[in-house]
Amino acid sequence: EIGRRDALWRHFQPAVSPCPATDHQLIAALLECGVPLEECVRHCEGGFFLAVFDRTEASIRFANDRFGLRPHYYAQNGAALVLGPTLKSCLAAPWLERRFDSLSLSEYFCFQCVMEERTLVRDVLVFPAGSVGRFDLASGEFAVRPYWNWSELAAPPFTGSFEAAVEEAAALFKTA
Repeated sequence: EIGRRDALWRHFQPAVSPCPATDHQLIAALLECGVPLEECVRHCEGGFFLAVFDRTEASIRFANDRFGLRPHYYAQNGAALVLGPTLKSCLAAPWLERRFDSLSLSEYFCFQCVMEERTLVRDVLVFPAGSVGRFDLASGEFAVRPYWNWSELAAPPFTGSFEAAVEEAAALFKTA
């Protein structure tokens, strides 16, 4: 679900040609025009997870939105990769050992969430938010790297005093 599709299309294709009709067609058209996947998703708004088969490089490339609104899970064993929208889908891999991750389990009991990209299953990870990945079909190499981080968000302008900032922060915490 890519938001502001027309603005994204115009950013990379300022010509008069119409924006493709669907999200899939839009991403495919941008990639065909030579826009790197990382640049494409850096400018996308909305919640999405993409998987693109690249015939020329014999690889599958992955990308998700900045906030990981469509989480996907993955596990790798040598040249085998399993990736899916649920942890359960990864558990279907016959080579995956179904063992609890004790650190993740303790974090869940303490904080009601698991930190970082770990899951309750030792060898299954969450594809990190704001990241791109590439799985080389020939070598089985899988690499994930971020394309975005929280420091890229612009801080809202504030011209008040330190005391006013403390009061504003306290009010925001109360409403949150």
